[in-house]
Amino acid sequence: MEEPELQIPWGRLALWNTLFGALYFFRSVSLDIWLASKKTDVEFGELKFGETNLKAVREILKRVPMNSNTTVFELGCGRGRAAFLFHFLTGAKIVAVDLVGPFIVTGRRLARWMGCQGQVLFCYENFLQTDLREADVIYACALCLGEQTRESLAQRISQCAEGTHLITVGWNPQRDWLEPVDQLRCGFSWGTAGIYINRLKRTPQSDPHYRDEESDPPRLPSCP
Repeated sequence: MEEPELQIPWGRLALWNTLFGALYFFRSVSLDIWLASKKTDVEFGELKFGETNLKAVREILKRVPMNSNTTVFELGCGRGRAAFLFHFLTGAKIVAVDLVGPFIVTGRRLARWMGCQGQVLFCYENFLQTDLREADVIYACALCLGEQTRESLAQRISQCAEGTHLITVGWNPQRDWLEPVDQLRCGFSWGTAGIYINRLKRTPQSDPHYRDEESDPPRLPSCP
């Protein structure tokens, strides 16, 4: 599959990727995560922070088609490194969701700085409460998620439309309503992990968790 048309010059993209790498290594985020865990019912371990780099994003894009008409939901987005890379490489609209407030604040500031705040949206929200039915692609780093959280997330994803791509890191969902597309291993900020790419193969109407669209229409998050 050919790579999508780049939305910004390669030099600027490389600089952006290097900036995120520097932010990752030179600013401690443990306190932000600990404070967020105290404000919610989410365990500290499930909020652990890591980042998806440019190489991993490019490998994903070789397997999952995205363009300016694609809506991508990134669940557990951190400061948005992957969200920005997906947008810069494809022009896709990104909805980036996280429960750590300072990450969302930083992501929004960076989006304003880059002039893409209308296309890369940062939402302070528990992604288990996010309406995902507008998603064409869902990206979730699930390496640190517990079994109960993974199961709840799978039920949420099962409401999406047939053909929606699900990309997970560190977790292969293996549901009967998912069609395996590919899997690979890539390096991340914390080390190497598996990436599992699946596609929903049954219609949402066949799923017991699906809600009637006429009475409860799909919507993009308000992103408070």
